[in-house]
This record gives sequence, C-alpha cells and structure tokens, in this order.
Amino acid sequence: GPGSTVPGGELIGTVLARRYEILEFIGEGGMCCVYRAYDRIKQSYVAVKLIAPELMRQKGVQERFVAEAKLACSLSHPNIIRVHDVGADDEGHFITMELLHGQTLRARIDEQKRARRPYPLEQGMAIAHDLLAGLAFAHQQLVHRDIKPENIWVCDDGSVKLMDFGVAQPLSAERRSRTLQSIGSAYYVAPEQLRGLELDHRADQYSLAVVLYELFAGR
Repeated sequence: GPGSTVPGGELIGTVLARRYEILEFIGEGGMCCVYRAYDRIKQSYVAVKLIAPELMRQKGVQERFVAEAKLACSLSHPNIIRVHDVGADDEGHFITMELLHGQTLRARIDEQKRARRPYPLEQGMAIAHDLLAGLAFAHQQLVHRDIKPENIWVCDDGSVKLMDFGVAQPLSAERRSRTLQSIGSAYYVAPEQLRGLELDHRADQYSLAVVLYELFAGR
C-alpha cells in the first residue's frame, strides 16, 4: 500500500484523476515510472506512465511529455504500443497505454547471452519484420530517434511492439540542437544524429540495424 518500500511503491493504492487505481510498479526509465493500473471507468487494466511533479517543473519537460502523448496517440498499428490518453493530477502528468505481457528485447538478448547460444534465426527475422512494419507506419509522421532493445517489447504471443516515443520528432519539425543525453543511447545512434543534423527515417533504420546485429551476433 501507500508508503511501501518497493521501488515506486509510495503510489500503490493511489487513484489518478479519480479513475486509474495504481496496483503495481512495473519499471522506470528516463524521467518516468510505469505502473499497472485498473481503469475504473472501462473496467480494464492499463499501463500508466507517470512523471513526478518536480520533474515537470524543469524547463521543457512538460512540453516534451505532452508532445510525446500527442504523437503516440496518433499511431495505431499492431507493432506500436497503443497509447490511450494523457492526463494530469496532483501526482503528476501521466500517459495511459495498453498493458503488455512479455519482456523487452533487452531481456531476451540477455537471456541468450547467459545461455551462451545465438538468438534463433527464424525468431529474430520475425522480430525484424514486425519492427520494420511498425517503423514504416510511424515514418509517415515522425522519426522515433531512440530505437534500442530497451524500447522494443516482445509479447508472450511472439508479436513485437515499438515503445517510448519520448524523443520522437515530427518529420516536419524544425531542426533543434540536442545534447547526447536527450537523443537516445549512443551505441544505437546514427552518426548524423550525434552530429546534430536534421534527421529523417534513415536514422531509425541505422539504429534498428545495430539492434539486429546485436540480436544475432550477441554483442
């Protein structure tokens, strides 16, 4: 319950916007914590991505968070996580998303490394196919900018979904200077992105190629 010592546990039992009951801490990354929650109106379970109020007061964070929500809500594709809504209350701004079952591609890759065996070729090719389909759809509107194994979800049924459009930018957006910290993980970032140049879909293709190399080569 409230005050729990588990990570993110202080919000367990809280009801956001008088609608979403926080049930379980799932994980964290960047500026956000993710929880499993119960939607009292739709009577179904969702994932809630929450940013703390103190972070929201930092320059540009609120605008970036709302921009992510708007972009993500516009993307409806089987290989992209479905974002339902964006909201705010005393606990902070939040995004509600479909609740996925499975694990990140990072977890899958780590399992294969521990087992000291290569990733099964057919499974890897199926993952590549799903990711390319999701990216092709997203690229009609935006560049993801942060393709990496941590942002790829492998569902229990074997399907794959792209997640976390937090640093995505519309293809028509004006060029902005960004620090390395704000443009994704350096291992996967395209050279033109590191140099602060204007990006198109090829930057995501580069990152995906690095991910697939790691998937099959194990490094």
